[in-house]
Amino acid sequence: MKKLKLYFDTNKEMAWLNSMAQQGWACTNFCLGVYSFEPCEKGEYLFQADTAERFGYISPAYREFMEETGSEIVTVWGPWVLLRRKAELGAFELYTDVDSRIKHFEKQRNIFKVALILELICMWMELFAALTGTKIAYLFLFLIAAFVLVFCHQVYRISEILSELYEQKGETGGCLMMQNKKRLAYIFLVIGLVCTFISTLLRDAQADFWRGFSDGMGGAACGLMLVGGFMILWCNRRRQ
Repeated sequence: MKKLKLYFDTNKEMAWLNSMAQQGWACTNFCLGVYSFEPCEKGEYLFQADTAERFGYISPAYREFMEETGSEIVTVWGPWVLLRRKAELGAFELYTDVDSRIKHFEKQRNIFKVALILELICMWMELFAALTGTKIAYLFLFLIAAFVLVFCHQVYRISEILSELYEQKGETGGCLMMQNKKRLAYIFLVIGLVCTFISTLLRDAQADFWRGFSDGMGGAACGLMLVGGFMILWCNRRRQ
């Protein structure tokens, strides 16, 4: 059996895969939103997701360690690793202490940051194509923008989780201030994105006023997105 689902939140994804296992369907593969399942005993497996050591790669030592814990690597796709283990072995948790969870979520956030940067580059390329007369570029522009918003949300969501974990370690003050600055940076990115779309839609307006307004809004959008990007880079350097 195959199912088409698109998840960006691994917690929700694992909750769904575990619910499918409870119904007697165990995931055996995943690629581009398509999940493959095979019949199993109801509740036979528990699923968890991890991040790969490198894109699409896990070391023999990682495989050996997972085998020793009774875990099975279902598939490796991009930066993600899907694991399962017999439910009879007990709760399936990969990271239990605060430090290891912080490291895990920081790796997740970095993955979404890289994806966000790549999507922003693609968005500007499609915007340029749209402004030079390629009408179909508008369709790709809106599609890419949707992914930009999703990745912004995921980076923000994981930052919230990390903020709570740092609080558990007693790192509040400066850490919370840094998180607030990152939130503001992502708000700048989203507002800049919205302004970009409005500017693009008004670009072909007949009235000189609206064309001038479009140029001004486009400039403001670039400024907001540049400020947001530099703020994120600055916060990351301070964290290091």
